[in-house]
Formats: sequence, structure tokens, C-alpha cells
Amino acid sequence: MKRFLVLMLCALFTSEARCEQFIEVGGYQAHYMILDTLSLDRQVAQAYGIVRAYDESILTISILDADGASVVAKITGSATNLLGMVQTLSFNAIREGEAHYAIAAVKHTEEQMRFALHVQMPNGRSHEVKFEQKLYPGIK
Repeated sequence: MKRFLVLMLCALFTSEARCEQFIEVGGYQAHYMILDTLSLDRQVAQAYGIVRAYDESILTISILDADGASVVAKITGSATNLLGMVQTLSFNAIREGEAHYAIAAVKHTEEQMRFALHVQMPNGRSHEVKFEQKLYPGIK
């Protein structure tokens, strides 16, 4: 199971653009990344119930406190393409040791997507996390 976290961290640090994908929200940092599901090892995908598909990516988000410690947060949200088609994201919470994160599948073609996430922090406060990213289909 820890291979998934290691894979995600490796993917996170493979390019400078991905290294700084976080948003400051209410004294916390929301770190996120999106990876096409075909990039995942079959066994890792199966272990986490992730469907590997040409037109599907996985959004991973983790919330860190001011000390850099991972915290549990309830996350809901949606992804909208430029045509205004909205898909509700279904997040699954994952805990591996001290790491807490949530993952959600995103269906797409090669398109720009707007993400609007509602994050309920451990202190009970809620914050909106919004970002936009161009998604590409996986390589068959």
C-alpha cells in the first residue's frame, strides 16, 4: 500500500511545475496533483480500487498544517470543463502511517478542467480550494 504513496511522491517530484502545486488555505497547505491512471502500476491501482483507463486521471490531495504534518480533512468537490459540464468528485480517504490524503477519479478528454473543492479542516472551519489544470489522456 505504501507503494502508492511512494509512486505519487515520485511523480510529484519529477518536474518543477508539479513540485509547487499547493494552495494556502486558513493556515494549512492543500497539496494536490493529478496523474493519469494508466501511469499507475496495475497492482497499486487494484489495491486502491482505481480504474486504469485512457480517459481517467486521479486527483490526490493532502492537507498539511503549519508544521508540515499531514492532517485529516473532509473533502468534497467537482470538476468542470470549459463547456460547463460538471462532474461531482467522489473522494476516498486514505491513511498510510502518518500520511492522510484523499483521492478521486476524474473522467476527461484532452481538456482544461476547473476544480472547486470544499475542504473541512480539523479545526471545523471550511475553505474552498480552486484551481485549473489541463488534463491529457493516458498513453495507451
